[in-house]
Amino acid sequence: RTHDKQLIGRGSFNSKTLIAGRIFTRKPVEAIDADFIRRRLGDALALREKLVAEPYYRLVHAEADGLPGLIIDRFGPIPLYAQSLFRAAYLKLRAAALGIRKIDAGASNGYILFDEQNKVDPKRVLKLIQGKPKEYRLDGPLKVRFAHIARTEDALFDRVEQLIDQLG
Repeated sequence: RTHDKQLIGRGSFNSKTLIAGRIFTRKPVEAIDADFIRRRLGDALALREKLVAEPYYRLVHAEADGLPGLIIDRFGPIPLYAQSLFRAAYLKLRAAALGIRKIDAGASNGYILFDEQNKVDPKRVLKLIQGKPKEYRLDGPLKVRFAHIARTEDALFDRVEQLIDQLG
């Protein structure tokens, strides 16, 4: 705030560090949320990809990229196992936003367990079951079992993503 109490931006404060205040934006009404961070990271990535051919660089330079106190270094392509971990985390977040507590999927079958309070329209679940009764069936009020063939990890991820899309 200025001397006359006008907001000049948004940031964070920590009295236990040498730099107690860090300004993230000069727009007082801009939310500092996941979308904000995603935009800033995307801008930093786009700039580095223009400037550097190989993926070995400092992706985020703290204040210079509008993310005070954050430094991210990139040391090459993301290994396949890490890509799978990120993909699983992304699907878990999407499922949680719908009120899906758990998805357990193997090569040939799996199940979806819903929270008591969820955002999935029951009509979508019924449509799945009635449309393909050999693939889907109810197993109690909060569980849907499904059958499929997923011979590869990518096929399994694609199948789970497709299910989330159909329920969302």
